[in-house]
Amino acid sequence: MSLWLPEYEKVVMPSKRTGDTPRHPESPPRIVLHTTEGLRTFDYPWPPHFTLGLVGDKHSLPAGTYWWPDGNRKVYNGQEIRLQHCDLALTSYALLHRSGDPDTNHRGSHCVQVEIISKAAWPDEWSDQMYALVASWLADIVEALPELEPALDNYPAYPAEWSEKGSWGFDTPYRMTWTEWRDGINGRIGAPFICAHLQVPGNDHWDTGALNIERLTSMAKAILHPTGSTFEQRVLRRLRILEAKVKQLEAR
Repeated sequence: MSLWLPEYEKVVMPSKRTGDTPRHPESPPRIVLHTTEGLRTFDYPWPPHFTLGLVGDKHSLPAGTYWWPDGNRKVYNGQEIRLQHCDLALTSYALLHRSGDPDTNHRGSHCVQVEIISKAAWPDEWSDQMYALVASWLADIVEALPELEPALDNYPAYPAEWSEKGSWGFDTPYRMTWTEWRDGINGRIGAPFICAHLQVPGNDHWDTGALNIERLTSMAKAILHPTGSTFEQRVLRRLRILEAKVKQLEAR
């Protein structure tokens, strides 16, 4: 079943790539975080599932006019950017895959990828609003794919501070082994996990830098399970995304 989240603007890139069937569904599902390293919207030939940005935030997008993949231009002022490029039921394409290496983009029953419009050097300076934007996206993903919720408590070590020398390259200390990428991390074989581009083996990028992953996942969990919420309220949150799926099917 195709899965496009109703809260996100559907933007198919000129390459027309909207996802591939997972090639290794026996591996655990995972979420991969990226930063764009450029402060604008992008035409990705090999797109991620999502792009997030915060207009007017100095660590994301300044207010103004931005090129748009359909050839037109859009003006953003004081708003969140939430775009979906690939079907959430499929895998996307934002990771490097070198010839001869094991699969990266298509590993796991789900490999959900997001590009955050920011730079790897900045997450330790992100505003509360930037963290809130990404946390709400995480909560939306878990609502759509409940099997990913354990990932909010399962992630590799992040650098205490970002440095170009310490974070760039194929052999940095933060990269997982290929076995971990295939089977799971922290000794939890088969368990869902969340990581950043800087931790994926066979890749050399440094994003998302010194992201405060504990803060981010705690905020997402608070959205999913508000203090004092009743069982009925939590069920209603789950029903909201299911209702959206039904509407998508009815519109086909």
